[in-house]
Amino acid sequence: MKYPVYYFSGTSDLPFAYARLGKIHIAIELAQFLEERELAAVIAHEEAHLARQHWISWMLASALNRVGFARLSAWLNHRAEFAADAYAVKHGHGLALQRTLAITTNPAMMDVADWTHPSANERRRRISELFDG
Repeated sequence: MKYPVYYFSGTSDLPFAYARLGKIHIAIELAQFLEERELAAVIAHEEAHLARQHWISWMLASALNRVGFARLSAWLNHRAEFAADAYAVKHGHGLALQRTLAITTNPAMMDVADWTHPSANERRRRISELFDG
């Protein structure tokens, strides 16, 4: 499944990508930093969010977080991220996605998770399990 990819000038210190309303958005700073295979992995990951309609769980998770259900909110969001990673692996982008997580995450933050994303190390571990399983 193909979705249009739009590039934008990032406004934060951390270049990022996201999927919304049938489109993939990638910070120019991220695209310029990554090799072609790594960029393809990011696109595949974001494609999964669109194909699997993760916006539904994001909306629910956001509402839950606002009313004090942070753990349930994090679980929903993390589940969507792991599913998007699995989609990228299934489409041949596992190693490139692991590299991307390693090089775009501040080394001091590799084990930090928040309510929107699991830690980079946890994602890399689960991606490795997909290869072994």
